[in-house]
Amino acid sequence: MKKIYCFAVMAMLAMIVSSCRDEPWYSEFEGSWESVYGVDQYGEYDIYGSDVVRYDFYRDGKGRYTYYSSYGLSFIDFDWDVRGHRLYINYYDGTYEDLYYGHDRNGYIMLSPSPSFYTYVAYRRVF
Repeated sequence: MKKIYCFAVMAMLAMIVSSCRDEPWYSEFEGSWESVYGVDQYGEYDIYGSDVVRYDFYRDGKGRYTYYSSYGLSFIDFDWDVRGHRLYINYYDGTYEDLYYGHDRNGYIMLSPSPSFYTYVAYRRVF
């Protein structure tokens, strides 16, 4: 009986986790996003050329971060999740990010390490 109970609990948890992927705030991240501009203690700045980074968020909770390094175009795969107004990214190189998100007047997603959005980077959806 104990095994059946444990199996039932695990099945329910799996259904809850998979249903979270259908929430509206989760689907708003799905797709590809490129950095456009940032804001720091000195003000707003544009992001151009090899400073542009890209996030690809896949529906299955996986993703890819693409950037330029001294070796050329590089990437790191990751797992991601959204809870409330926070985006959690666990990179496969062992690092992680816990970011707050919001939207600017253009509909870009702003990602910030702080809930006050004192500093942030804005990303536009690319198709």
